[in-house]
Amino acid sequence: ARVVEVFNASGRKGLAAAAARRLRALGFNVITESSPPPIEKQTRLLGFSSDTAAALKLREALGLEELEIRVRPSQKSVAGAAVVLGVDFDERKLGR
Repeated sequence: ARVVEVFNASGRKGLAAAAARRLRALGFNVITESSPPPIEKQTRLLGFSSDTAAALKLREALGLEELEIRVRPSQKSVAGAAVVLGVDFDERKLGR
C-alpha cells in the first residue's frame, strides 16, 4: 500500500477524514489525517522521495491531475506523499 498523509487546510470540518476514507478504500495507507493551521487557499501535493510514484497515485485518486507535485526529498517522513487540501479543493472529487 502507498503510505500517504492528508492535511485539511481548507477550514471545512471533516475534510481530512473524508479524503482519508476515500483513499483507504482505494488501498492507500493513510498514516496522518489532521487539520493544522493556517488555512491555505490552494491545494498542494508533496512528494517526499525522488520516486514520485506515491504522489502520482495520490494525485490521480483525488482527481488533482492538474496539480504539480512539489518534491521535497529532504523533508523526513515515513509517507511517500502528502496532500494539503486547500480552500479550492472540490469535495465532489471524493465521490468519484
